[in-house]
Amino acid sequence: PAKNSQSIPSFIFTFAKNLAKKIASKLNSKNTMIQTEQKFGEAIIHIIPEYNVPLSLDSQRTKASKEELSEIAKKFAVKPKLERIKTPKTFLRISLVRMIFITR
Repeated sequence: PAKNSQSIPSFIFTFAKNLAKKIASKLNSKNTMIQTEQKFGEAIIHIIPEYNVPLSLDSQRTKASKEELSEIAKKFAVKPKLERIKTPKTFLRISLVRMIFITR
């Protein structure tokens, strides 16, 4: 873990910027702010979506309901990709022939 924001590698900030763009897109926010702070002896990167008013780490926080959190979780849920498996036609024909004999 990085001990302060200066020791965070630049590729991590590049990753955070890319992630911030995706978060802004999913949450329909006007902007995302990337801020760093040091807590618990480690550097922490915060990605904060902004809507109507600018926010900071010192902004007042509000409690979200379970329904609100559930809606946000749905937006970020990973949908599994189904992969089509190609089978040789001869194997398919043999399988169909076996099915015909088994069912008779």
